[in-house]
Amino acid sequence: MNDTEQRAYVWLLGQGHTDITFHSSTTPDFVTSTGEKFEVKKVRNNVIWFSPGQLEQLRWQKKTKIIVMDGGDEPVAVFPFSEIKDGYYGNIKVAGSDQVPLRSIRIDDSAWTKAKLDALDHGMTLQEWVTLCLLRGSGSGITELHIAGEGIKR
Repeated sequence: MNDTEQRAYVWLLGQGHTDITFHSSTTPDFVTSTGEKFEVKKVRNNVIWFSPGQLEQLRWQKKTKIIVMDGGDEPVAVFPFSEIKDGYYGNIKVAGSDQVPLRSIRIDDSAWTKAKLDALDHGMTLQEWVTLCLLRGSGSGITELHIAGEGIKR
């Protein structure tokens, strides 16, 4: 369980849930004994990220609640997946790799190394980090990268 999931778990306990099962590699992250399902996401620059597999699962489990955490102990939002409209819940952008068009972007060796380190620092995969950089148009030094169905190719 990562730090964000641990804080969400403690919050769920504080909400009166006592029998909570954690799933480290499947969606949703938590299932209670009453059948409530929760997926935990850390918000970065008002963006939460879902993998294609997570999006597929959640499309079939629309009542699963998304717990959005920032750096604190309380969620900044808790909402059913079904309340996401046009890629947003309120001012929170919901992003997934199936929403990023195929692109070709140039990247030099130093930017490539920095992107890999930044991804690790933020607890994200390289593809998630690069996609986030592309979505927010950051000055990450990423100018060319190949994003394909099987991942990022250099």
